[in-house]
Amino acid sequence: MNVKITDYPYRYKAFNLNVFSQLPVAGLAEHECEKPDIIIREGVIPEAITNPLNKGVLFQAGAEEFLLKVDGLAKFYVQKGETITVEITNKDSGDDISAFILGTVFGALLHQRRLLPLHGSAVLYQEKGIVFSGNSGAGKSTIAAAFLEKGAQLLADDISLIGFNNNEAQVIPAFPGMKIWEDSLKVLGKKPDKYNPIRKNLKKYLYPVETFHTKEAAISHIFIIGTHNLETFEIAGLQGIEKFNALKNNTYFFRGMNKTGILEKHFQLCNMLAPKVKITRIVRPNGGFMVEKLAEIILEKLAEN
Repeated sequence: MNVKITDYPYRYKAFNLNVFSQLPVAGLAEHECEKPDIIIREGVIPEAITNPLNKGVLFQAGAEEFLLKVDGLAKFYVQKGETITVEITNKDSGDDISAFILGTVFGALLHQRRLLPLHGSAVLYQEKGIVFSGNSGAGKSTIAAAFLEKGAQLLADDISLIGFNNNEAQVIPAFPGMKIWEDSLKVLGKKPDKYNPIRKNLKKYLYPVETFHTKEAAISHIFIIGTHNLETFEIAGLQGIEKFNALKNNTYFFRGMNKTGILEKHFQLCNMLAPKVKITRIVRPNGGFMVEKLAEIILEKLAEN
């Protein structure tokens, strides 16, 4: 990628990719590198992509293009898994822009690179790579943060990128930070007013992490976390097609890639991963987050291995 280095004063590393940026991105770790894999730049963005194959309320997607419009904030344009162009409409919204870059925008970029991003947080615990996946609000980041208190190291938050090396499935390290809701901070015994919100008027906060694992980690287990209205925990090990469906359904921004031609490669990667990892579904009560009980169940499943 030919770029004028002096045009990109910010250098980061995320998902083992070197990032050159014209904008500061809150949450990413600074990293000295000479050549970029990804560039983030300011610019004017078209109102529509060339050949939209999939559309949502805020986005348009094709095989090599992705456009996201956030009213009152910015437009984001992702091309060929390499370039993120940001057209800012609100100059006072730096942290809000960072939140979208590290979420939907990066998710679309990783899909364009034909990689496998799961919707989940990941830690390295006793030399085992563990992914906590599930829908928004299931408690992925909360249980990951609880495991950090037990001596684990963070691998990823919200987007857990899966790679393969010599037929071994691995979690690729993302960046040393987490995003946690106010209620979850309280569950963890933390005071929300000590943390910076990721967006204005949103009670979700940047949670700095000192114990970040910078190398790939072999996956031992994926836990799919869900909730229900009962007072009991339901635990089930998944097998066969259940595992494939769980991986598909817990892919980050899966709906955005539909009809774009990207999913064929995605399904191949899910098929590769399914037989290589244990997957357990845990459905927890939604009336109060019993995080220590959930951690106890997970530790018991890990001990069975």
